[in-house]
Amino acid sequence: MFKELEDIIRRNNENPDNEKLEPDEFHKTAQQLMTKQFLFQSHQRSRKAYDLILRFNNYFHNLFESFNHQLVVNENQRYVGIVPKQFYARMKLEETLMLMMLRHVYQEKVNNWEQEDDGSISIALIDFEEAYQQVTGRSLPQKKSDFYDILSVFEERYLIKLTHEEGNPENQLIQIYPSIESICTGNVMEMMAGYINADFQELEDNDDEVVEGEVEES
Repeated sequence: MFKELEDIIRRNNENPDNEKLEPDEFHKTAQQLMTKQFLFQSHQRSRKAYDLILRFNNYFHNLFESFNHQLVVNENQRYVGIVPKQFYARMKLEETLMLMMLRHVYQEKVNNWEQEDDGSISIALIDFEEAYQQVTGRSLPQKKSDFYDILSVFEERYLIKLTHEEGNPENQLIQIYPSIESICTGNVMEMMAGYINADFQELEDNDDEVVEGEVEES
């Protein structure tokens, strides 16, 4: 990888029409993407990194592949990102279901032509809670702090942004970015049902084990 980077910088800097590049720019860009997971061209703080990754797509693809991550480049929605393999396996059930529900809401809004210019959609927090309960049959975490802790993780990864309706700060909104499509692929409704059924079956199995233990003791 170091030799590849040296060759890229050398070829670029040999052309007097090109802006000079330094290895540190690539290192900082890779670190920024590892930290944020998704970067948007429309966001001022990530624009330079986005442009560098887009320009040297092959290098960054090979770099993150060596770390078992897939590089995602979406020029239509103007974002780049990385997706670790077996993403769901590293998450708690509540986090997984909430992420999938965000993806489901995003797709519903897109189908209804409710996207903003940057590809994002927005939903009122109270409407998201109602939709979550209706689809999953579960309530959101009872403690608001737990709920916001989960959302803050998604926000740090540029999957969503917590905001409020213009002129009405009491009406909290979840702005969902198109990067959610790169995290949740396939039939989200079927996957949510699978996770819910698996969790329900595990609870039933645990109940059976308790009953059997009580019988043996008597």
